[in-house]
Amino acid sequence: MEGRAAAAGPKRASTSDIGRASGLRSRGPFVVLAFVLAAGACEDAPTSADSPTFVSLSEPSVGVTVARDLRVELDRPGSVTVSYGAVGVSSLLLESIGPATEHGFDLVRLRGGTTYDVVVTASGSDGSDGAIRSFSFHTAPLPAELAALDFSVSGTPTLPLTVLEITSPVLAGTPVIVDAEGEIVWYREGRDDLLHGLAPLPDGRGFAINTSEMIQIVGPNQLVEAWITEDQAAARTGLGTFNVHHDVVSAGGTELLLLVHDTATVSDTVWTGEAIWRWDWESDELTKLWSSFDHWSPVDHRGERTAPWDWLHANALRYGPRGNVLISNFWTHEVASISADFSSIEWVLGGPHTTFDVADGAMDAGQHTAEEIATDRVLLFDNGLDRPGGGQFSRAIELSLDRGAETAEVVWEFRPDPEIFAPIVGSTQRLANGNTVIAFGTSPDFGGLPSTGPIVVYEVDGAGEVVWELTVGGAALLYRATPLLSVGLERENPGAQPGAGR
Repeated sequence: MEGRAAAAGPKRASTSDIGRASGLRSRGPFVVLAFVLAAGACEDAPTSADSPTFVSLSEPSVGVTVARDLRVELDRPGSVTVSYGAVGVSSLLLESIGPATEHGFDLVRLRGGTTYDVVVTASGSDGSDGAIRSFSFHTAPLPAELAALDFSVSGTPTLPLTVLEITSPVLAGTPVIVDAEGEIVWYREGRDDLLHGLAPLPDGRGFAINTSEMIQIVGPNQLVEAWITEDQAAARTGLGTFNVHHDVVSAGGTELLLLVHDTATVSDTVWTGEAIWRWDWESDELTKLWSSFDHWSPVDHRGERTAPWDWLHANALRYGPRGNVLISNFWTHEVASISADFSSIEWVLGGPHTTFDVADGAMDAGQHTAEEIATDRVLLFDNGLDRPGGGQFSRAIELSLDRGAETAEVVWEFRPDPEIFAPIVGSTQRLANGNTVIAFGTSPDFGGLPSTGPIVVYEVDGAGEVVWELTVGGAALLYRATPLLSVGLERENPGAQPGAGR
């Protein structure tokens, strides 16, 4: 089934209609603080008569804490670099794509309540040195509900940032990005009732955020660039409901994979299963790719927690090394690999119709964020919710699949000491250097479950040694933790002096 938007392109948000269309809180008036030569900003004279000089340099402020918009106009085509930093904070660098007279930058990865020094350098199209401008700005304090969160850190992570999908007693749900020291440097304004997954977009374009009512494409500057509501999707596809749940995954470019509830009548009973849809947020096109009802039946493919309103309880989608897609079904304790063309199931790990004889009951307890990190190597978070024998612990495990012998065994695991039992949510992610980032996401006794807490994120090496640990206080739930290199296109500027923005 396929549905198309009536409009030729995706719905776009302007600064005037963001709050109305997406339910975000008003950001207040749009104020422009312009810095020109007569306004007192510092400028060094260009070293060449042919080098560009500044016509204007403005910092439009939209009332946010952790993102600023910088606009630069030159008197002739040139390149621009922007360096910004604060005392005790890593200096960051942004560079223009090429020579032009007008340049725009998103200053992101900012801590709340902090004074930043900025240095803007213009260079000629021939590479000659140009004018230099400098100024400072101060970010507002974090909102009280975010300031109430407590992050304690030890060690050093491989990647400098981590996205935390957090729910707290006073915070319904929001993505928060923390740096290596556990300081919040980005968060989503206009927080929604629920979070059901977040996907970083390629090329520093921001994030796809699955909320309780819509998918939003949110730029690094926190502006909503495109969206689709569940009601809009239902109307376009002719479905009564279009419930996107638990995950959204970047398919490259402007395409996303969505995990959507699917319904069918089986033996006179309406069952809710799973479907995978693709949404292109540039063309606004929706396409149904796969349905669980085409491959399994709830008559004989079910788990102890299966119910007509929640047959499989899928909780994750991940791309594999062959363009295949893995789906993790919590209630049936299984991970299935779907072929790249979505026409067949390559194999099933665990569950009632497993392809493999899994050693030591490793797939008997329920799992999250299963990913085929290399051909026939599957990494996942083993929650332990239904662990046989009542063993209450959670762990990260890597399984090796032998498709010839149809066997699977655990070849790597991480269990913290002391043990942590996080019976729901949680995540794992393997980094390029072989380290693994693991999130135990439930606070003690969350939702009446026998979870032990604490909420903690570990980065561990191949030997299971902890290289970085982030403990989250004041939160009730951490859905997932995702390591990041950058918020947008900023990169660290290690040669700069702290606080100099250079």
